[in-house]
Amino acid sequence: LGRTEPSVEQTYIATEDFATLQQIVFALPLHYREVIVLFYYEEFDVSEIASLLNVSQNTVRTRIRRARELLKTNPELEAIFYEGI
Repeated sequence: LGRTEPSVEQTYIATEDFATLQQIVFALPLHYREVIVLFYYEEFDVSEIASLLNVSQNTVRTRIRRARELLKTNPELEAIFYEGI
């Protein structure tokens, strides 16, 4: 089948977007950053994160939700994800 490779420009933009996302995630306060990294990057589930951090599962869920809210309101991320719409 006719699969096309992404252009150099598309690859560069994707790399830059990922770097921006990573920079913003790592700028989050520690208690939000650690749950985001463990949940999305390391693919731990909520119970595993709760055990690792010695907090309740509800605390982990709350931290993930609040971190997402912070990320959603970041203008740099908004530009990345909505520029094509």
